[in-house]
Amino acid sequence: MSSFISPVAKENITKLQYLLQNTLYTYAEIISSLGIESSKDLNDALSSAGSKSQVGDGDSNFNSRDNLRSGNKLDINFISEKVERLGILNDQIQSHVDLLPDSSVSREELLERIEIVNKECERVSKEIELLFTKYDNIYNELKECLNC
Repeated sequence: MSSFISPVAKENITKLQYLLQNTLYTYAEIISSLGIESSKDLNDALSSAGSKSQVGDGDSNFNSRDNLRSGNKLDINFISEKVERLGILNDQIQSHVDLLPDSSVSREELLERIEIVNKECERVSKEIELLFTKYDNIYNELKECLNC
């Protein structure tokens, strides 16, 4: 059983970015376990893309050819654990995609909504000014009455 912990993020988009990055690194771990040459190529590609490579190098005990020989039980367990992790990552990605805001609103609709809100703000602003003027008049009348 994989003990993968979901990355912590406040925003859904950031969490999706982390999940996709973890998916990429999981694929990279699988590829690096299958061949030293492919892991070197992957490390080079990731470093040229500006990503910090988390793929094991040839000196690593865990990812070495000695520990992950074809047919080795460790190799099968390692790959099956990574495949299980990919399934978990995929499920989490799908659940977070569903939480993203709906982007089906067109720009024109958005501008219309903003215009409606602006008109409402102007109306409320005028109403507040009127109420403040009434309040000020009442205050001044009370002040005059108390001074008499």
